[in-house]
Amino acid sequence: MGIDNIKVSVVVAVYNSSRYLEQNLNSICAQTFKDIEIILVDDGSTDGSDKILEKYASGDERIKVLYQREPSDGAALARNMGVSEARGGYVLVLDADDFFEEDLIEKAYNRAIDTEAEVVIYDGDLYDEKLDCIRETGMIVRREFLPSDLDVFNPRENADNLFFMTMGSAWNVLFSRELINRENLRFASFHHADDFGFVYLGFATATKIAVLHERLIHYRVNNSSSQAGTLYKWPDAAAGALLSLKKELDNRDLFERYHVTFTELSIHYFDVYLERMRDYDSFEKLYLSFKNKYVRELRLDELSDEELNQSRVVRIRRRLTLLSPGEYLYDKTHKNGLFADDYLWESIPIGGKVVIYGAGKVGKRLFLELMDSDKCKVVGWADKNYERLGYPIISPTKACETKHDYVIVAIESEHIYESIRNDLIEMGEHEGSIIHYRSE
Repeated sequence: MGIDNIKVSVVVAVYNSSRYLEQNLNSICAQTFKDIEIILVDDGSTDGSDKILEKYASGDERIKVLYQREPSDGAALARNMGVSEARGGYVLVLDADDFFEEDLIEKAYNRAIDTEAEVVIYDGDLYDEKLDCIRETGMIVRREFLPSDLDVFNPRENADNLFFMTMGSAWNVLFSRELINRENLRFASFHHADDFGFVYLGFATATKIAVLHERLIHYRVNNSSSQAGTLYKWPDAAAGALLSLKKELDNRDLFERYHVTFTELSIHYFDVYLERMRDYDSFEKLYLSFKNKYVRELRLDELSDEELNQSRVVRIRRRLTLLSPGEYLYDKTHKNGLFADDYLWESIPIGGKVVIYGAGKVGKRLFLELMDSDKCKVVGWADKNYERLGYPIISPTKACETKHDYVIVAIESEHIYESIRNDLIEMGEHEGSIIHYRSE
């Protein structure tokens, strides 16, 4: 295939992924869009992944296999090697354990061409390896953080929410190679945070961003090779990545423009990492680093509570800056002090009769918490999958027929919540009695 025919370069960094590689590569090679090159970078695999790559390369002239042999701390070096070899007008950086709809590249590329966007964000779902099933999620494309439902926009039009539109990973974003080269976008060696600089800096410097509301990627979760469950091993990873991102924004005089979303992103990730610490010493070390170092260096205390958009982030910042590590853990356990005003108690009136809608992770947590509390009475627990889940889960229709004051929709996604809310209203539920609950 001639270089002039390459429209999209697909880059996949591979490290000991033999278990998933064939499914991954089959879904790439079978794409309906053919004008692509596939750059596979083996990052020192020891499980035979390199042999699988060579086999596929021998049968498809579009495939090029590279070998990254430098000592590395994550996928950054391999990804950068692949991106530097890219010749297409657009670049996709995919993970080796995921798989894709056959029209992913066609739809993402056409969206970029039709809108003249330098960035295209597309949706996806989760493939749960343990359960062997696809699970919908509202977290890959966050509709609630898009600018007034616009699907094509300049990043300045969404400055305060820019870093919450999606998860911040590269695998659901198509980037213009011109943007990558112009802004020198690179992956940095921060475990579970090596995408930050590439993705968020790309968002901030793009001329135009387009969104594609189709689930085109199946992101594998609950697999043994994932780094998501091992954040505790790299407690300072997010901090390093955020400091690097801030430096790049400062160098381009863009930090003030994105100060709000950067602050909220930083606080969010510190909260995530603190939750994953497995022992008190690690928790305390990261907590004190946040208070005594990173708050100042990342300028996380300069904006007032009123200037931030997310009340959840405001509450987290108050706790982390005002409490000692011991006070934080004690008050969190007992819901004292700054934990007493959690969203749960803001949303649910004391003494009211409530129905919980949703039996997923958030709903289960809420159900157990309310059953152990005397603040309100749970009179029903509903989910559309009630037949499969079984008692005590009941049908939404039956739940709405019970005598209650409020329906608490326990779901993270704003988009899914709106759909459920509309269904409840059609069943006769008064819209003022429907409350959205999202866990922290």
